[in-house]
Amino acid sequence: MSVIGPRAYMSSELNAMGDYAPILLRIQPGLTGWRQVMGRHETTFEQRLRMDEYTISNWSLWMDFYILMKTASVDEDFVVTTLVVCLKRRLKSSLQAQICIY
Repeated sequence: MSVIGPRAYMSSELNAMGDYAPILLRIQPGLTGWRQVMGRHETTFEQRLRMDEYTISNWSLWMDFYILMKTASVDEDFVVTTLVVCLKRRLKSSLQAQICIY
């Protein structure tokens, strides 16, 4: 799972995804995404598919930054948790790299 990206779909939704399935299933799901910050509960399934496809097709670092900041304004705990998880991963991979070197 990544930090930013479309939320995971259920296997029962595969048929309803139609032509969007190959696009949406090629990337890892995220903890937050475009749909979460732009009207999460007010969207239909079709709108969700279009928003997720838009996020994938128009990916940029700035868009990810915008989504992260928008998420932070809605859920401050999310940012703290995300930073802690990222720091733990970096520390773990850094320690593993040091062990491999020695």
